[in-house]
Amino acid sequence: MLDRTGDPELDRLAAALSTGNDADIVRAATQIAQSPQMWSLEQQGRDQAATELQQRNMQPEHATQQIPVMSR
Repeated sequence: MLDRTGDPELDRLAAALSTGNDADIVRAATQIAQSPQMWSLEQQGRDQAATELQQRNMQPEHATQQIPVMSR
C-alpha cells in the first residue's frame, strides 16, 4: 500500500507510477505541471532570477574585474 502525501495530485502520481500505467503517469504529471501551485512556484523563480540579475547589474564594474597586485 502506498503512503499518502496529503497532496491529492502527488498521491495520484505515486499511484500511477506504482502501476506503471503510462497514460495515468502522463495525466497526473500534466495535472501537477498545470496546477496553480506550480504556476506560482514558476513565477517565484522568475521573480528571484530577475532580482538577482538586477543586483548583479547594479554592482560596480570594477568590483567584478579586480586584478590582484603583488608587492615586495
